[in-house]
Amino acid sequence: MAIPTYAMSCYKLPKKLRKEICSMMARCWWGQNNKKNKQHWIAWEKFTKNKEEDGMGFKDIQMFNKALLAKQVWKIMTQPNLLQSLMSAREVIEDCCKKKIGNGRGTNIWKDKWINNDRGGRIKTQKPKGSDMQKVSQLMVQYRWNRTLIYKVFNKEDA
Repeated sequence: MAIPTYAMSCYKLPKKLRKEICSMMARCWWGQNNKKNKQHWIAWEKFTKNKEEDGMGFKDIQMFNKALLAKQVWKIMTQPNLLQSLMSAREVIEDCCKKKIGNGRGTNIWKDKWINNDRGGRIKTQKPKGSDMQKVSQLMVQYRWNRTLIYKVFNKEDA
């Protein structure tokens, strides 16, 4: 149970993964003999009941996942400074990251951080007067860089 606990406190696990974890727990408990499953003496549902209810006290993975996520929400609601710390961490990460270009339609040439340089990923070249170029996609032809246009518009370092 200790292995997925951290992930479960941060993310809602997919149903398939939760079932796999339950299946591994059951195989560990019931075991195998010569690659054949041993006899299952009680239903899995009884394993997840509290001992006071004549169960075995194993954690219901889905409920455990929800409880851990609810605990995180409670922390954020009751400790406002915690959220500010998380926002500061996010800003640090964003300052270190460049934008993923993809097809270039969502990336602004002049405003977004999208190239490797010493100015935090922004273009040093000034936008040419009268130019209507806004998006990185305008610097591409058939998903490849239009080198002629790039060397014409940008300084050598940006190009």
